[in-house]
Amino acid sequence: MNVTGIKDKIIEVISPVLDKHYIKLVDIEFKSRNGQKVVTFFIDKDEGVNLVDCTNLSSTIGDILDVEDLIPYSYILEVSSPGLDRPLTKKTDFERHVGKEINLYLNDENDRRFMGIIKDVKVNSIEFETSNDIIEIPFSKIIKGKHIISTNNVN
Repeated sequence: MNVTGIKDKIIEVISPVLDKHYIKLVDIEFKSRNGQKVVTFFIDKDEGVNLVDCTNLSSTIGDILDVEDLIPYSYILEVSSPGLDRPLTKKTDFERHVGKEINLYLNDENDRRFMGIIKDVKVNSIEFETSNDIIEIPFSKIIKGKHIISTNNVN
């Protein structure tokens, strides 16, 4: 099973637990650190997550992953808040950032990156204002967005 398949299966088995606690899964990240595999779950909820949320969910997710045996190697499990610079990957992420300045990374022939403001989110695209123009970008072309944090737009 590839990483995408593993992520999909993990989401399937942990979704009932997340839903029960009104927690949203922002992303699952697979990395190596100092020669060890690390699997990080980024979680959020409407009022924000705290250390207790992360600790409780870490224990629960760890138990589920041990039983299901979905990850075919030894790893360190981390559960974390995505932080202020969380990646925008879902339509709802972009909707929460309408009017805010972001970096937008595209998966197109030139792997372009834009900086600008999200003007509107439509069914299959976003309306994005760059310094030169307002363009419509389909979600299928977007790899991710990143909120630009500055002293002028921290909110």
